Amino acid sequence: MYEPDIIINEDMMDTLTDDEKIDLIESSPTKVFDFDAVTRQVVVVDPEAYTYDEEVIKKAEAMGKQGLIEIRPKDDSFMDFYSHFEGDQEELAQ
Repeated sequence: MYEPDIIINEDMMDTLTDDEKIDLIESSPTKVFDFDAVTRQVVVVDPEAYTYDEEVIKKAEAMGKQGLIEIRPKDDSFMDFYSHFEGDQEELAQ
């Protein structure tokens, strides 16, 4: 699986209320985004947690904000499934 490149359109994000930002964050089933209460910005906290389900993109589109968040696989970063486990890699591959 490829590590995602997550791009937030900050100008468009600034048009949302804090409650709308939180609703957007909560639409993602995994903890990829968070709300920074000091800056009042949506931030990416764990891009590797993204599961390519597009729920946050669907939520943005439902809010009338197509292009608010863009998520695509990085071209040069493949996440090795087996690298997330401890132990002998050859043994795990079997």
